[in-house]
Amino acid sequence: MMLLPLLLFTPVLLYVAQSDLRWMRIPNTASLLGIGLFVVTIPLIGLEEAILRILPAVIVFCIGFALFLLRIFAGGDVKILAVLMLFIPSGTLSLFALVFSGAMLLGIVAVTATRALALPQLRGWVSMRARGMMPMGLSISLAGIGHLAVLYALQTSSLMP
Repeated sequence: MMLLPLLLFTPVLLYVAQSDLRWMRIPNTASLLGIGLFVVTIPLIGLEEAILRILPAVIVFCIGFALFLLRIFAGGDVKILAVLMLFIPSGTLSLFALVFSGAMLLGIVAVTATRALALPQLRGWVSMRARGMMPMGLSISLAGIGHLAVLYALQTSSLMP
């Protein structure tokens, strides 16, 4: 049951990745949809677990807001990463940090390699022309989906309670 909210959030993450790659923009509707989905799934995870997920989300938002003020992160990236934290089971935060690090690296490599290929079908995508900028929505989405996959694999292999 703890993985179901993140599974339900996966289509939003796919939309975030696609939107950020195509337009270098993460619509507020994605973050609002995520918050609404979290609220609806609270009965599945329990109020205590929900509260334990809100604290890291607030911390991530505050740190992200500071990075936004320093022009290191875009506003949409900050919002969707904070919302994603609502879907990360509280006992798996350190694992998520590791998965997020790998997703960041994978996102940077994928975007850099794709830009170098200069594929004509992606010429209209803003992220392919935006030098010096990274579509973080891709890495954020990869982190959420990757974390779901890792937790599912651990759960099915009986290594996780």
